[in-house]
Amino acid sequence: MEKERSIKELLELMVSREDLFFAGLCGMKVRLRFSDIISVAEFRTLNRYFKLNLPKKKFTDPYYPEEEPEYCFPYGEWEPRKKWLNEQIEKL
Repeated sequence: MEKERSIKELLELMVSREDLFFAGLCGMKVRLRFSDIISVAEFRTLNRYFKLNLPKKKFTDPYYPEEEPEYCFPYGEWEPRKKWLNEQIEKL
C-alpha cells in the first residue's frame, strides 16, 4: 500500500486536477475518490481539513436559490476555489 499523501500534497493535487471540477470542492473530492486518484483515508483527510478550514457557506445553488447556502464560493466558479486552495497550500 502506498503512503498516504499529506494534506498539502492533496490540496496541490486538487489544484492540478481542474478537469475533475464541476460545481464545488466537495464534489471534486468525491470525483477524486471515485476515480481512485485518492484513497479512502486521503478522502477522510480532505473531509476533516475542509470541515475545519473552508469559509462559511454563503452561496446557494442557482437551481435552488430558495434553499440554504450550500457553497463557500460562487457555484461552479473554479478561480475563487483555486485561489483558496493555493492560499491553504502556502500556509502549510
